Amino acid sequence: MLMTVMGSFGLSNATFGDADFCWYGTIAGKLAGFGPVAGGISLIVFAIVLFAVACIWQVKVVNKGWLPGAQHAEFIAEVKKQEEDAKAAAKAAAKAAKNAAAAKA
Repeated sequence: MLMTVMGSFGLSNATFGDADFCWYGTIAGKLAGFGPVAGGISLIVFAIVLFAVACIWQVKVVNKGWLPGAQHAEFIAEVKKQEEDAKAAAKAAAKAAKNAAAAKA
């Protein structure tokens, strides 16, 4: 389906993937295919709808404290803490082994 839209723009053999266009490119291409007047009007309506949905999402979800990376940041902090603890334990073990070797000598 996407290749027919891209073909009308002369990009049917483009070197970038379909994921670059995803649903937005497919919908915009199909709407543009309605003709110069109807296509232009439908694209403007589509842009207004997208903008309205984005504004509503911003107000209802994002402004209420939604942090999509919060759990990821906590996970990364935990992994770094574990790595630091492992390095400290290895350093302490090396120091203890060095002290034990020095005590035997």
